[in-house]
Amino acid sequence: MFLGSLLFLTAHAAEIDTQGPIVRDTEIGWKRRHGVGVVVGQPIGLTGKTYLDRRGRHAVDASLGAQTLGGLYGHASYLFHPFPLIRTTKFEIPWHIGGGGFWGTAQQTVGVRGTAGLDLDVTHTPLQLFADLNTQFGVAPSAGLGVGFSAGARYYF
Repeated sequence: MFLGSLLFLTAHAAEIDTQGPIVRDTEIGWKRRHGVGVVVGQPIGLTGKTYLDRRGRHAVDASLGAQTLGGLYGHASYLFHPFPLIRTTKFEIPWHIGGGGFWGTAQQTVGVRGTAGLDLDVTHTPLQLFADLNTQFGVAPSAGLGVGFSAGARYYF
């Protein structure tokens, strides 16, 4: 039920995407499109995010760092930001959903991942805090399902 509702909201937001410009107080995603920072969780390391359009709806993020089981871990994901959950004069909280791929050296695993999360974009400050929940399906060397969490901060330029 939850997944069906989430897909409905995402599809509905895609229709809204074509209905004119969005008024934004934060510069992240439209004036400042490239962010770099740190992430903790899965992995513990560096993260980057680039918005692909000037409306802040479509982005690609990637992280590289130490895996919690040891070794290296990396992922890259496409993210769709349907609409902000909260917008005030001080901050904006958009949510995102997306998917991509991952690899880890601890168990020599590669696979696909889905992610959903929240960003906190502070008005007049190029700083973004984020939290993501993701599911991972390892496809090689053997199939397996996992759940992960990450949080961090990015500076946008």
